[in-house]
Amino acid sequence: CCVPGLAYRYFTCSPNLQGTNNAVLYVTSFNLSNPGSLRPCTSSEWNREPMAALATGWYSQDRSLCSKNIQVLAPNGRTAVARMVAECYSPDGCLRDHSFTEPCAPNAVAANEQVWRQLG
Repeated sequence: CCVPGLAYRYFTCSPNLQGTNNAVLYVTSFNLSNPGSLRPCTSSEWNREPMAALATGWYSQDRSLCSKNIQVLAPNGRTAVARMVAECYSPDGCLRDHSFTEPCAPNAVAANEQVWRQLG
């Protein structure tokens, strides 16, 4: 949740999307009834499979990634495969419409608990 009085940076672009990108990994619940800063890009129901959301700038560079699998590599060398189901919205945050969650970083990948478990 956002901290009252704290200033947050907002982003509309991300580094160029390449085959491999350094990212900041966030954990999120992927709750459709309270999506926070996530914007679904697929009409399929979110379930308990490994899922991820890309920062606005990366999502905007290649919207065809929606519903496709992406690979997440952790610093410990472990990998996880997650289905990209949403945009991790960067231009706004700390608003009622976003459940008062802070905006995503320009190099963010938000992933659910299943992804984090695979990464150790």
